[in-house]
Amino acid sequence: MYQKILLTVDGSTLSEAAISQAASLAAGADTEVVVLEVVDTLDTLRRQALGEYELTDGDRARIEALAEETNFTRRDRARSEVESAESELRTAGVQNVRTVIAEGLAGNEIVDLATKEGVDAVVMATRGHGGLGREVVGSVAEFVLRHAGRAAVVLVGPRSSRE
Repeated sequence: MYQKILLTVDGSTLSEAAISQAASLAAGADTEVVVLEVVDTLDTLRRQALGEYELTDGDRARIEALAEETNFTRRDRARSEVESAESELRTAGVQNVRTVIAEGLAGNEIVDLATKEGVDAVVMATRGHGGLGREVVGSVAEFVLRHAGRAAVVLVGPRSSRE
């Protein structure tokens, strides 16, 4: 049914649940799954490091070192997570899998890659809400829902205890 699926991961438990959902959707032998994780840019990390005064004393060299170390650590973790997702997909029988790590704002990067790749579906985790907030999804998921174009968006979230 789907020729190309974009699966977003972030290391969360919900994100892990999205992997099996993507594998189910990629039942056809010709379906490609692109696994994406988005990390913050170095500029974003520099701004965050400014707020870590107890670690940097406001020193520019320390701020830069903290930002670079954080960037390296997050990219390394992302690489591990996309490789783990790739392995799980292959174990589930999906043969055509590719991984991507992007830097930027998650919603923008997901929509940009979905558009560039011409995906048929985006599979992503979202936090669930009960009661009045039930229809509200996370801001990244909402952004993707609004801007994904022709791609179907499959949200994987926790089941409500009321169901």
